[in-house]
Amino acid sequence: KAIAKELGIPSKTQVLQWVRKKNKGEGFVDQRGKNGSSDTPFVGRPRTKFATVEEERDYLKAQVEYLKKRNPNLHLGGRYGK
Repeated sequence: KAIAKELGIPSKTQVLQWVRKKNKGEGFVDQRGKNGSSDTPFVGRPRTKFATVEEERDYLKAQVEYLKKRNPNLHLGGRYGK
């Protein structure tokens, strides 16, 4: 409680959590708003503005390649199912 007051931290619970993390050897990186299970570069709001047409083309190509990699059974070698 004294350390929290000295450092100007309103909650002693926060100090206790930091001490526990330090003792366990865990990092202090802020993970709020991050989804650790997702490995896709296309998380969040899609881009809508690009500096050049080439940049937009490259972005869309990367999206297509990523989707092909994630769903190989949907892309039947250039042919789509009949």
